[in-house]
Amino acid sequence: MKHVLVTGAGGYLGGSLVEKLLTEGYTVTALTSSPEKLKKRFPNVNALGRDEISSELIRKECIDAVVHCAFARRYRPEQEIAESIVY
Repeated sequence: MKHVLVTGAGGYLGGSLVEKLLTEGYTVTALTSSPEKLKKRFPNVNALGRDEISSELIRKECIDAVVHCAFARRYRPEQEIAESIVY
């Protein structure tokens, strides 16, 4: 079974991706600004807050792929958008 880390899992795109991955049988770890809210929506997902993620955790969890959907919205300052992409 493949294990995918999805950043921005609480957003529209990230949440839709998490839902699809789960229906396809993937194990999902989700990174979100609201882990408790995401856990209610997807009880089978390991939902983490931004401060809980580390390279050590990714190695421990044996992540096979990362999908980065955690982008600042377009109404945010350009600098914040750029930083979210780098993250």
